[in-house]
Amino acid sequence: MSTLHEIGSAVRVRRTEMGLTQNLLARISGLSRSTVSAVEKQSIGNLSIAKAVALLESIGLSMNVTSNSATGSAARKSSCPSRSALERAAATASVSYGQAMTAKQLEAALLTGDVAARKGG
Repeated sequence: MSTLHEIGSAVRVRRTEMGLTQNLLARISGLSRSTVSAVEKQSIGNLSIAKAVALLESIGLSMNVTSNSATGSAARKSSCPSRSALERAAATASVSYGQAMTAKQLEAALLTGDVAARKGG
């Protein structure tokens, strides 16, 4: 199966799950509706990495480069663990703090609207 086929299938499934129209996804991702449609139909001849990333990230998906060898894959997984969206957001939200905010702290702040005072900060 080709990468463009996988991307097209994943985009269509995720967009549908999120209840988005192709038009709305196009506006969110900064692409044209015809590009979104062509990606989903796997009829696009060439899709730049920048456009693919913009499209995928706008619906919470990402592209990963993997090695075909099993040893490379295992080493990469142990040195580069996958983080949840909440963990990534917490790391970004922590830029003004001396210590990183945990995903649990960010979740509590988002749910309550209260951010606990930082110790030593």
